[in-house]
Parts: sequence; structure tokens; C-alpha cells
Amino acid sequence: MADIEHTAIKRLQLAAKMSQQYYQKPLLICNSGGKDSLVLLAIAKAAGIKYEVVHSHTTADAPETVRYVRRQMHELECAGVKTEIHYPVYKGKRTSMWALIPQELMPPTRFARYCCRILKETTGSHRYIATGVRVSESKGRADSAEFEIRTSRKADKGRFSYEHTAEVFSEAQTLPDVYDCQMITACKKHKQVSVLPIVDWTNRDVWGYIRSKHLEYNPLYDYGFNRVGCIGCPLASRKTRLAEFVKYPKYENMYRHAFNRCVARRKALGKPGVTDIKDWSTGAKMFDWWMEDKNVDGQLEFEGVRDHV
Repeated sequence: MADIEHTAIKRLQLAAKMSQQYYQKPLLICNSGGKDSLVLLAIAKAAGIKYEVVHSHTTADAPETVRYVRRQMHELECAGVKTEIHYPVYKGKRTSMWALIPQELMPPTRFARYCCRILKETTGSHRYIATGVRVSESKGRADSAEFEIRTSRKADKGRFSYEHTAEVFSEAQTLPDVYDCQMITACKKHKQVSVLPIVDWTNRDVWGYIRSKHLEYNPLYDYGFNRVGCIGCPLASRKTRLAEFVKYPKYENMYRHAFNRCVARRKALGKPGVTDIKDWSTGAKMFDWWMEDKNVDGQLEFEGVRDHV
């Protein structure tokens, strides 16, 4: 445990130096309220670096997560750490999950995750950020690296090891005006660059660290939750979402109401409600379709669906 903590601290310390030099701001730590963010915050404190903390209020988080994050942020502020709760904005106006669904004319899906793009991924733009992303969380994160240049196009995304990043940063100090490489150029242009200090940690590592340090974690884990993201997230299984809606029926009602408004707007715009692969003739049928795991194959074929991935 001491070895992986030391490695994570080195990654954070390097990122903090780069953030101060190129962005003239402290490293920005993204806090979701989950176990990985909790570990990240503890390691940042142990690293002795200057940092700030931001939380993206998605509007679809469980009440326990909202209260837990507020308490975390209050404690950080009392300890002298600057914090911010980021409220989502879309097309210049405050928004929410329930407002986005009728605006986007479709539910959020595993392939059209406009909810993530708008509600979460705008946080920390033009900053050097730290996240608790880990390779073992999902297949989609299998190619994650210790340091990354975040872009809207996956083809342009840069991924770098600690050793490479430390080397180019050291070399850039010698020739600051002429030295050029992808990572340093991105920093100089104030693009969003991220460090993933615990990218190679396993679930066992995370929980082992939490218990060894006696960290107070989100109470949802004691209720049997494996994840503490948005209620009804389409990345979760149907079984998981059904269990979430049993515990939080108001969230199911809000999704159903949003789907009703979505169907009404589609009809007003002349969009078809029924095709060979879906029946969105009513909000209830849209909700039933959305809850099925089998709907994934056709999700990329819908007319008018923009690629948000």
C-alpha cells in the first residue's frame, strides 16, 4: 500500500508543479463524492501540494451524495482549501438532466451520453485537473494513462506516462522558449490536461486505503451501491436502475415527466415516434425502451441523433 501511495503522490506533485508554472493556478481536483475521489483527496493532502477542489452538480445525484459532498467541501474550506460546486450551463442557461432530455429530443443512452458532456465534462476547462479515473473501472477506460491531454476528439487525445511527462517537463525548464512537445504545448495553450494518480489501482487497493486511513466514505456504499453516480445512469444495468428507482421514486417520476415533454417536443417538430427499432409514441413507451438492456444495438441508428460520445 505504501508503494502505490508513493507513486500516486509523485504523479500529483509533478502535476501540481506543471499547473503552477503553465496555468498560474493550483492543481484542480475533481470530486464526484465517490470512493475514488475520496482517496484522491487524501493523497493530495499527503502530497503537501497546493490544490483546489471542484464538484459537478449533475442534478441527478442521490440526496445522500449531495449532502456528503457538501460536508466534504465545507471541511475542505475550513482547512483552507478553495472549493467550488459547478452548476451545469447549456446554451448560456442553467440546466438539469430533466431539461436536457426534451432539448436533446431523446433519452441519454450508453452511446449518446450528452448528459456527461454537458453536466460533468465542462468542469475544469483550461485547467490542469486531477481525477480518480481507474483502468479497472470499465473496459472503456482500459487505455487511460497517468497523464492525458483531454480533447473532444479521441484521435487527438494524448496519453503519457509519468516518466515521459517528468522528462519533458525537466527539459522544458532548460529551454523554456524553444522547447516543444505535445504535452508542454498543450499546457502553454492552457488546454485541459489531466493527471490520473490512481489510474492503476484496483478496487481492493481503494478500499484498503480507505480503511487503513479511516476515511469517511459516501454512505451509499453501505446501502449496497457499487457506484454513486447519477440515479438512472444508462451505463448501469436494468437491474441496478430498477433498484435505484425503488429507493428514489421521485427520480423515476422526473425521468417520466421529462420523457413526456421530450415526446411532445418531437411531435411538434415532426419527428417520428415509431420506427422499426423503437416506439417513442408516448413518454411511457420511451421510458420502457430506455430501461431495456437490449436497446443498445440500435442506438447508433436513430434518425437525427448526434454523436455525443
